[in-house]
Amino acid sequence: MKKGVSTAIVIILVLLIFVSLVLLSYQWLLKYSPQTQRELEKSLIKDEGCLNIENIDTNNKKITIRNCGKIDLSNFIVYIDSEPIDHYYETLNSGDIIKISYNIDIPSGEHEIFITSNYAESSKIIINIP
Repeated sequence: MKKGVSTAIVIILVLLIFVSLVLLSYQWLLKYSPQTQRELEKSLIKDEGCLNIENIDTNNKKITIRNCGKIDLSNFIVYIDSEPIDHYYETLNSGDIIKISYNIDIPSGEHEIFITSNYAESSKIIINIP
């Protein structure tokens, strides 16, 4: 009679180790995957978003923007000198143009204006108010 571990016990131990590893992997995926997946989806969607400032009318306090991307945009925030000054919550469909009104008086001097949305950000534009 041989002394040692029988084949059946070895198979059971290997199966237990395998099942334990699968359960640990599953728990890890549940903990980290949803956040990573949302970040990845948002990153991929941002690649399809595009927002351009077409015109800035400081007399009538209106900024004309165009959705130049492939996806609809919404939740716009207008920034002047990196400070949010106004919000616009409507949806701008791909290819469409809208005018966004802002409510503050921009003081004279040089200012940087840009707009962000849920999936895109415009380029920063420098304007000079006399």
